[in-house]
Formats: sequence, C-alpha cells, structure tokens
Amino acid sequence: MIGVILILVAGFLSVLPDFSGAPSPVDYDTSDADYPEKIAEDTEAHDDFVRIMDTLATMVGMAGVGLIGYAFVREAYDEDTTTPGLRITLLLLGSIMLLQMIGSGFNLSITL
Repeated sequence: MIGVILILVAGFLSVLPDFSGAPSPVDYDTSDADYPEKIAEDTEAHDDFVRIMDTLATMVGMAGVGLIGYAFVREAYDEDTTTPGLRITLLLLGSIMLLQMIGSGFNLSITL
C-alpha cells in the first residue's frame, strides 16, 4: 500500500512545475534594460525546478516500485494463505519488478 502511495506522490511531484508554468514574456516590462537578463534568470530557475522535481519523482517512484516488488516476494513466502501457483506467480512478478528496477540503472544525475 505504501508503494502505491509513493507512486502516486511521484506522479504529483512530476507535474508540480506545471502548476506555475514557465516564465512568460508578458509578465515582464519589455522597456526595462534588464529585461533579457531577468527572463533568462527566471527561465533557468524554472528549468532547474523542473529537473529537481523530476529527479525527486524518479527517486520516490523507484522506492514505490521497490516496495511493491518486495511485498510480492514477501507474500510469496507465506505458505498458509496462497496456493503454489499463486506463490510462484508472486515470486516471479516481484523478482521481475526488482530486477527491472535494478537493470534500468539509477540514472539520477542533476546537471548544474
């Protein structure tokens, strides 16, 4: 359950920068001498915010998928409540989820 909640939080974090949007030239005084520098600074700050939120969303999402995969593997070892076919399916599914997460690599680089 926690893994599903973490995946939903990751989805929210990834769209968080879209709530404010990128800087618009309409919001600036074009007659000001510092106009190009101000819009360039704000655009760079917004791009940094997008990168940070995407990185945070990736980390939270990977943690959620890892928890779901772990829950499948742990449930597969519970001999009292499941049939052998379900245990094998849960074990395979959990293993595939964890191996896919490890195999995709932890590409969490933040460019400055």
